[in-house]
Amino acid sequence: EAAEVLEQTNRELRSALEANRRAQERLEQEMLEREEVQKKLVFLSYHDPLTGLYNRRFFEEESERIDVPRNLPITLLMADLNGLKLINDSFGHAQGDAMLVEIARIMREACRSDDILARMGGDEFMVLLPRTDAAAAEGIAERMRQLAENRKVGPLRVSASFGADTKRHAGIPLQGIFNQAESR
Repeated sequence: EAAEVLEQTNRELRSALEANRRAQERLEQEMLEREEVQKKLVFLSYHDPLTGLYNRRFFEEESERIDVPRNLPITLLMADLNGLKLINDSFGHAQGDAMLVEIARIMREACRSDDILARMGGDEFMVLLPRTDAAAAEGIAERMRQLAENRKVGPLRVSASFGADTKRHAGIPLQGIFNQAESR
């Protein structure tokens, strides 16, 4: 009888250990899934979901971090996708979205790895170019223009307007440069 009780206790312990092992596996899986969700939330908090570029929030935070004398000159390059409203109205929002994705792709191709590209909203994009003078920024803008000339999305050629301004001195607020780049 003691052997039967001992055997029953062992079966119950094995069963409890197996249940514990399965619960541990489920818990580990849930933790991995939560970690993935957390990574996606962090990504989405700083990226534009359509283009994958950084968003305005990240750009503004990064601008403050970059705005130090060792990064001078700092150039802001602005790009506006031409005719987005007309494209959306005439060809549909899917065509407009495809055009936004293509201009983002062009900008990535034309920029350097350290440049900070962001979709600021709508058809407006901005590139933060640390340690970049106006001539180098113009070269980047020209590469964007040339790449855009050879790209089509459906029947439409990609077209964008560019403006830039450069901060050369530490005493100038970067926001003022941003406003100048926007108006050009």
